[in-house]
Amino acid sequence: MRYSLGSTGKRLCSRSVWQAVRPSVPHRPVATFHGYHGNQSHTSSHNAVLRTVGVLLAASTLAEEEEEVRSPCYREEDPSPEQLAPLDKLYDEMKFEELEEALTKFEHLRSAEILWRRARCQWELIKIGKLNGQSKYAATSVAFSLAEQALEVDERNAAAHRWRAILSNGLTQAKGIKAQLNDLPNMKEHLLRAVELDPNDATALTLLGQWAIELKEMAWYQRKIVNTLFGGVPHTTYEEVVEYCERAENVAPGAWNRNLFLLGCAYTRLGNRPRARCYLERTLKAPIRTQDDQKVADEAESFYRKEFPGPL
Repeated sequence: MRYSLGSTGKRLCSRSVWQAVRPSVPHRPVATFHGYHGNQSHTSSHNAVLRTVGVLLAASTLAEEEEEVRSPCYREEDPSPEQLAPLDKLYDEMKFEELEEALTKFEHLRSAEILWRRARCQWELIKIGKLNGQSKYAATSVAFSLAEQALEVDERNAAAHRWRAILSNGLTQAKGIKAQLNDLPNMKEHLLRAVELDPNDATALTLLGQWAIELKEMAWYQRKIVNTLFGGVPHTTYEEVVEYCERAENVAPGAWNRNLFLLGCAYTRLGNRPRARCYLERTLKAPIRTQDDQKVADEAESFYRKEFPGPL
């Protein structure tokens, strides 16, 4: 989702951080995920309102869910770290179709670790247009359902909370501004829970920073809509953006250029130009691994040239 930076009218993001949620943060040991994206991705939208709202998913009925829990082909157990490691390697290498095939070997397990990984894989396939004959919304609904199931199995799984937040955003993009705004508190709640369960979840910390800055930068006419529908916009500050993103940087230095860019923008708004310049320059020097990384780099260069005229 795009959003304006002050009166300049420039766009800070060309795509919503939520859709691009494929962070390049190094993997933590997979066995520690008890307690919301093992890694992440971002998409464009001319709606300058945060696409971070959830919607109740039309999935299976309660009776069907209960039957699934009782089914003897499901075992509430997690694969070993040795079994999970190759799955995460395929994800890091962005071999999503191979990953989808590899995950089918674990479909008989009712495991939170497998369910959120299936949700993550489904989301990445959606982004590259591999919909298996489904509409984008239907495919996203499936991914969201998998994240929800992961939380049913293990509410203390940090990655499941993160992916539930990311995928609720994906769903509500098709629902309109009211649905998006309605889920803002729920979205933040799941990200906060992810960080509570795993304080080293750099991805969730960056997404919380994005959540804060997008609300802070909301245009006046959008605020007017929100005030009419919901009685006000949640209060956020640039200091809050800095807090979340600095924590992410401490956990995984330079791992995601999006995080560096958010810090550069927040420090610019706070008037700390030396820190802003430092983070913006680091953004421009960060390696490009994905299309989203390239878009962030392009946006950062435009923002840098505006704020710090002269040669790079």
